[in-house]
Amino acid sequence: MLRLSFTKFGRRRATPGPSLPTSARYWIKTLGLSMLLVTGCGPQNTPLALSPEQSPERQTDLQTFNSQRSPALPAGQLELGRAMDARRGLRHVIAEDLVVVEILPDDVHGRRHQKWVVALADQRRVQVVYNSDFGPRVPVSIGQAQNVAGEYIWNAKGGLLHWTHFDPRGRRPDGYVEISGQIYGDTPPTR
Repeated sequence: MLRLSFTKFGRRRATPGPSLPTSARYWIKTLGLSMLLVTGCGPQNTPLALSPEQSPERQTDLQTFNSQRSPALPAGQLELGRAMDARRGLRHVIAEDLVVVEILPDDVHGRRHQKWVVALADQRRVQVVYNSDFGPRVPVSIGQAQNVAGEYIWNAKGGLLHWTHFDPRGRRPDGYVEISGQIYGDTPPTR
């Protein structure tokens, strides 16, 4: 049977193929899809009752992906790790057992700040900024474990932890740096 169709230039031409009305084609497609749903088979003859996460292929893919990921973060680093994953800041976070991997030069413009870089258990890095006016300098050394509390700001380099000291105005929870039980940044400013 021949079907008449129009080209993009408006000319009529005859093409072989069925000449069913549009409504008939709609009902045939609908009926075919309904039959697939009733039989419980999808496009690749996989049961529709299984979600993608439950299919055997998907489970294998997830196991492979999970085995390739870095080690899980300890509980004391989870909140910071999640904020880094979501690329968002936190008004106050407490991160435990961070390891110092780099000591940066002090910032001497304006208020004095000590700066260093710490690593989480999964090796992601965060810069710590400590205002030296709020107590003695922090005795930072490479490889040292420390707990840090303060405000986290995300950036493309991993982010930074600042306000790691007492807040004289009381607008936010006090931050601190803790090394071997000694707390730094818990006193009012000396300036």
